[in-house]
Amino acid sequence: MRVYIGIDPGPSTGIVVLIVRDDTWQWAAFQVNGEAAFWLIECIFRDYGPRVVAIEEFIPTSKAGTAGRDAQLTRRIAEHAYQLVLTVPGAHARKRNAGQVKPWASDHRLRKTKFPMGAKFLDARDAARHAMYAAVYDGKERDPLA
Repeated sequence: MRVYIGIDPGPSTGIVVLIVRDDTWQWAAFQVNGEAAFWLIECIFRDYGPRVVAIEEFIPTSKAGTAGRDAQLTRRIAEHAYQLVLTVPGAHARKRNAGQVKPWASDHRLRKTKFPMGAKFLDARDAARHAMYAAVYDGKERDPLA
């Protein structure tokens, strides 16, 4: 069993656990408010002992939400997850921006792995993109479309 975690930090945080056994991909997906994310991340790391944790990198821009309280919360969640990975034996953290991950980690690839594509599950879906990318590129798992 190989475990990958994906995190899309923010006021609404997406967190996924991807378990890969042979060619079977199993998902546990969460979408929580930012303040609950700290606790959930700790529980997931403790219970699953991930191989790789893929965190969406916060990129400040002139768009709404990249300054102020929401931006601070997003940075805190990302940094909390990154620092916590250092306490998990054998785990590695990867920070990547959405622009690097999203073109490859398409909805088609997610559906192929049977990710639960709920209409209001957008942050969890983005976290899944990061977990799937990390599984293939860092963990050397087989591409779901191969």
